[in-house]
Amino acid sequence: MKPSGIIKKLARGLQLGLLFGLLLFITQPAAANDLDLLLSKLIIGTWEEGNVPYGIVTFAEDGSYQARMYSTDSKETLLLSLEGTWKIKNSELQSVLTASNSSNAPVGESFADRIVQINQDELVLISSDGQRYSKSRVTPEKPINLQPER
Repeated sequence: MKPSGIIKKLARGLQLGLLFGLLLFITQPAAANDLDLLLSKLIIGTWEEGNVPYGIVTFAEDGSYQARMYSTDSKETLLLSLEGTWKIKNSELQSVLTASNSSNAPVGESFADRIVQINQDELVLISSDGQRYSKSRVTPEKPINLQPER
């Protein structure tokens, strides 16, 4: 093969490689956006975790959330009440407090937890400090009540 033929083949290969790389670069953000959209749909609803203390959070379709923490799952003593906004970006649940009953959780504070797994029953996250935790979906058979039981 002549040197000019080798150069042409290399140039053609380089062009195809650049085109393939460009296609990957262009489609990757779209795939991430699609995943974020799917995660956003799956997270909507009410989730609970723990027994002592017992926490419950509801993520609404409008991007708001309400969370309560009680001393036990009987909900006799309210320890914490939070409200805020949420969104999912790059598979990360990002939230900002808009209301709080505790000075330890000031309004305006933000959180970012990486979503590791989500399905109809379980949500597994890793907090910004590396702690892995999970929540269980509250099903219609187990209705949510944010008020203490009397």
